[in-house]
Amino acid sequence: MNQADKEYLQKKGLLRKDETAVDWAIQEAAMKEAVIFAGALLEKGNGVMELQTISLYLDELAAKRHFMHVHLYVQHVFRNCRPDRGLEYLDVASLHEEVLFLSVTYFVFHLGILVNRMNEVKKSLDVSKIIAEQNMKAATGAQKTAPGKGVQKK
Repeated sequence: MNQADKEYLQKKGLLRKDETAVDWAIQEAAMKEAVIFAGALLEKGNGVMELQTISLYLDELAAKRHFMHVHLYVQHVFRNCRPDRGLEYLDVASLHEEVLFLSVTYFVFHLGILVNRMNEVKKSLDVSKIIAEQNMKAATGAQKTAPGKGVQKK
């Protein structure tokens, strides 16, 4: 890595002067990038299931230590959603092996947490929808079978 890249990583707060990674800063940046990435996919019209598939694929790549592949895949998918933008910190991370390792690891971790939480919320919403539909059917059925209250004549 050249001096300009080192200075850039240091300016971003991801690398110390002794060229070691700043763990907390990378984790914070990766969490933000995961949220932006997930939001871009959902905004484009991809569902939670597709996001989960991508998350599992990235997790598998990270487990195999294919960090640059994760980086390139995420950038490619993100640019398909938002061609005018890139994921700033993930781009920066690619300049340094340790920073890339931490960035990808935290990115995949936080994306997995987001997807799991979205699935929980989706299931909860599905259950709420089913309950509301059943309540509506029950109310409609009760109105049809309830005896009428007509006006009594004397």
